[in-house]
Amino acid sequence: DEDTRTAARMAARLDYFMVKEDEDTRGRQHGEIATLIIEGLHAEGVTDDRIEVVPEEPKAVERGIELMGDGDIVVVLADDVRGVLSRVRELAPGAV
Repeated sequence: DEDTRTAARMAARLDYFMVKEDEDTRGRQHGEIATLIIEGLHAEGVTDDRIEVVPEEPKAVERGIELMGDGDIVVVLADDVRGVLSRVRELAPGAV
């Protein structure tokens, strides 16, 4: 739990957060990891208007690309790396 919160605190310097869940919940209930991440972000002063929860990874990637503007960088901590890369290449050719 603390490792997840720490990772979120380290990322808190970014502008906007799309929180998703991995397929493998490691024995946890769906939503539990997202809650830990949000707790870590809140601990660093990140407000709810900078956090969006999109539980399914493919939809979270699509939403991130949808929000991306000129000069923006989208960081994805991917569970399905090949699937994410394929989707990014479809939605934003030349971005990867």
